[in-house]
Amino acid sequence: MSFKNRSSRLVGSCAGVLALLCLGTQVVLAQDGSTEVLQEYRIAAGPLTRSINQFVLQSGVAMVFPSSLTAGRQAPALHGRYTLDEGFSRLLQGTGLRAIRQDNNTYNLVARPRQHSSVGAEPAVATLDLVYAIDEMYSRTVDGYIAVNDATAMKTPVSLLETPQTVNVVTKDLIAAQGAQSVTDAVRYTPGVLASFGDSDTRNDVLHSRGFYLKQNLNGSKLPFGAYSAAMLRIEPYGLERIDILKGPASVMYGQNTPGGIVNMMTKQPLDTPMHEITASVGSHDRKQGAFDFTGPIDEEGRFSYRLTGLARDGNGQVDEGFDRRVFIAPSLSWKLGEGTRLTVFSHYQQDKTLTDYMALPAVGTLYDSPYGRISRTENLGQPNFDGYERKQMALGYEFEHVINDIFTLRQNLQYNKVDVTMQASPGYMLDPTSRYLSRVGTRGRARANVLSVDTHLQADFYMGAARHTVLAGVDYMNLDDAYKFSSGPYDRPLDILDPDYNVASPDLIPRIDYRQTREQLGAYLQDQIRWNRWVATLGARYDSAHSRTLNQIPANVRAKQQETAWTARVGLAYLFDNGMAPYVSYSTSFEPEDGTDFSGAQFKAMRGKQIEAGIKYQPTGRKSFITLSAFEIRQRNMTTPDPEPMHSGFLVQSGEARVRGIELEAKANINESLDMIASYAYLNSKMVNANQDATGRTLQGKSLERVPRHQAALWMEYSPFSALHLATGLRYQGSNFGDADNTLALPARTLVDASIRYDAEHFSPSLKGMTLQLTASNLFNKTYIGYCLNSLQCFYGQGRKVHASVRYKW
Repeated sequence: MSFKNRSSRLVGSCAGVLALLCLGTQVVLAQDGSTEVLQEYRIAAGPLTRSINQFVLQSGVAMVFPSSLTAGRQAPALHGRYTLDEGFSRLLQGTGLRAIRQDNNTYNLVARPRQHSSVGAEPAVATLDLVYAIDEMYSRTVDGYIAVNDATAMKTPVSLLETPQTVNVVTKDLIAAQGAQSVTDAVRYTPGVLASFGDSDTRNDVLHSRGFYLKQNLNGSKLPFGAYSAAMLRIEPYGLERIDILKGPASVMYGQNTPGGIVNMMTKQPLDTPMHEITASVGSHDRKQGAFDFTGPIDEEGRFSYRLTGLARDGNGQVDEGFDRRVFIAPSLSWKLGEGTRLTVFSHYQQDKTLTDYMALPAVGTLYDSPYGRISRTENLGQPNFDGYERKQMALGYEFEHVINDIFTLRQNLQYNKVDVTMQASPGYMLDPTSRYLSRVGTRGRARANVLSVDTHLQADFYMGAARHTVLAGVDYMNLDDAYKFSSGPYDRPLDILDPDYNVASPDLIPRIDYRQTREQLGAYLQDQIRWNRWVATLGARYDSAHSRTLNQIPANVRAKQQETAWTARVGLAYLFDNGMAPYVSYSTSFEPEDGTDFSGAQFKAMRGKQIEAGIKYQPTGRKSFITLSAFEIRQRNMTTPDPEPMHSGFLVQSGEARVRGIELEAKANINESLDMIASYAYLNSKMVNANQDATGRTLQGKSLERVPRHQAALWMEYSPFSALHLATGLRYQGSNFGDADNTLALPARTLVDASIRYDAEHFSPSLKGMTLQLTASNLFNKTYIGYCLNSLQCFYGQGRKVHASVRYKW
């Protein structure tokens, strides 16, 4: 089958899935519109906000209310079969609130006889907009695979329907169901997102989206992003509540950033309801892992609650002599200081030690044929008694929220992240003419980084005439300290690829890099979300001042300072139809400081990005489904390219520009009680639209960006023949792409198969209530493929088949 035909079938399949969902929804709407239908609910007693949100998600209706209306109120447990009206009545009993049914199966939550606060003229009866109930601080908790709200894009809890950019959410339940062992694993079914350096990198989770790197945030705060990609935290997915991927420029909320967007990893936080979980698992490469997750209230009044999550792992690797070990602990404490006021302190400590599966091999024998056949993906062409990777990382921070009154809410988030890394490797630097003997160099890198960030903002919710405003005004500050030392030296003799002999002395390492940089950023932002009738407008602007100080001590002390100021913005408009459709359009910008100077000594300007995006989001009423279809164009300018002046050879100028155009589709649906589906597709057309020639006449103009496949698609189906058994399978397709900027290393397309079986043991015996058995497999058919090539001497195989069996007990 040709590549073109295969791609056409993928596009057709995605279109068919979308059509099936839309057709199926009409039937469900006709059946579920009645309030007299009985439905089973299992909601524990607890905070009213959380209980209403769970009720809304389980029933499939929509509801609106200001967060101050439910703050500090409690709700009783709701267990059994109830109609919508009966369920609302029981949850709201004794709260002084009532639910009023509107047209199209939507509800308003109002106080009696309390009136809504306003500024300016207010209608006698306020017309509320179609949004969905918001849960917990910053919209963290999601039951199941489908999230309908988010706080990453706007820094305020808001419905995804009202967000005029694409936001893909991976929930903790989906992470568990697919057996994801890393953040890279967790996002593999997300459209347009891929592992920047291939999926076998067991050191870091470096991700691409829409052709550009994704910057990483933890609980909304930046993680270290220093030079050489050395000092990086790797976040344990078992400690995460959800992963939000905001597509496109995000500088208006987060300052300096790439135009690809951000991945915001949100950690598990204390719950008001007791929950305890222990998990044990074994798997491929002698992997053994144990984990626990405990949470609940500390005192009888429920003012204090805690969470303690931990994990320990030991195992070997795909590569000969490889290993992978981790210890992780994450305590957190939440304190309700009063009605509408909460302080949550969170932290984690993690220690990793690994000889990574990310093994550099020559292109001859992996990507290309060799006279000696293919090199095994388990082959270790490094130096087992020298190579390794060690990391120690920690994070400490707090989130504070105070509801001042019906209009104003104050929030402050502070976080400190620190990481220390030592890495040693033995990559090849020359292959002899026979393609058998590889000359290698021993390398050692030592990196450390810490970043302090604090974000303070005031939210105001009020009416002006018939329009409801959510205004956010804030100031944030970031300080990053990054240091890196690197040394290297060649081995005395080449390594025989066919018969490796590791009995060789470690080389003398010569210092090559001694680098330290401090970055500071101070930003002020203002945003207004305006809701009028069914229209939702988003207007945002931000001003940043960014400074950096750099010291290079090899070969001699060289100091440099750079300062950059930037305005960024976002403008968006959405319209909410009664049937759950929400077309939208937006324009957003980004800036990213660029280190270095040109021939004249002038410092480089920041790279500038801009995106225009249009799409449609669909959340059918009465159905647990969410679909996002978007089209976009991203441009990044001020990229460095060779100076065209003949006398300026070796210097760079900032006349380079890249463009990415694309379409993305993500559909998550609970098709019926027995079948869940996740489908995604991405089409990306990338191009360097402007680049100069270097001294040899080489130019990147017209080339595709590296690591940007034209087509990418995925499908995950989960079927439950009865309530206790869950059978799932997934397909992942990634089209061909280039590993290098010159487009000389073409990486073939691949299709991988995953699978999962999960069984709730209570079905076998009531005494086993809370126990779940699970078996997961990734790359089920053990397909061999090249995940990434940096150059002709450094290609990396993708992960082979990995199988994990686990038992979980929850009470």
